[in-house]
Amino acid sequence: MTKQPKTIQEMMTLLVEERGLDITGFSEFSTVLLDCNYYRLSGYFRAFQIDPSHGNNRFRNGTHIKDFMIP
Repeated sequence: MTKQPKTIQEMMTLLVEERGLDITGFSEFSTVLLDCNYYRLSGYFRAFQIDPSHGNNRFRNGTHIKDFMIP
């Protein structure tokens, strides 16, 4: 079974609603996802996630996209 790719909106929903990333005030985030893609960014996410090595990919409380993106 092949995994279907997510749309940019689906990726944003996953990161914000399911994993708790704060992207308020960063309207360019969809462009960042298009340019960099989720998998390239996911390496930067790990330092801000609760326990990614054990499958808990939720972000620590208060994590904002600007914590790992250079404006």
